[in-house]
Amino acid sequence: MFFRNAEHRRRFQSLRKSGLFPLLNLSETYAAAVFLLASDAFLWKQSKDFINQSSIHFKDIRIHGVDLDGYAIFHTAMDLYHGTDHIAISELSDPELINDKLLRLIINAFLIRRHGIAAVPT
Repeated sequence: MFFRNAEHRRRFQSLRKSGLFPLLNLSETYAAAVFLLASDAFLWKQSKDFINQSSIHFKDIRIHGVDLDGYAIFHTAMDLYHGTDHIAISELSDPELINDKLLRLIINAFLIRRHGIAAVPT
């Protein structure tokens, strides 16, 4: 499964089809970050007001209260977007920190970062 769950699929496909976020088609970094942020209901609620047509304002997103998966998702999204390294390979490969399902989601975000929105199944 490419998406985290049915809600993630619905949310991301809705954003993609709306036409309100043209950078999804033009920027691999933007698409990968939005893909990850949209995968978690809490993160999406906290971040959607700080995502616009041209950028994602990570510094304004408040993640206080997020669970461990959400923390990993948020920082991986920020790393993919900004090219930073808050999440290390050693953390991604630790099954006690990142379960297999979450690792699959993150790998799919890396595919989007490399190949763009075309990597996302319709």
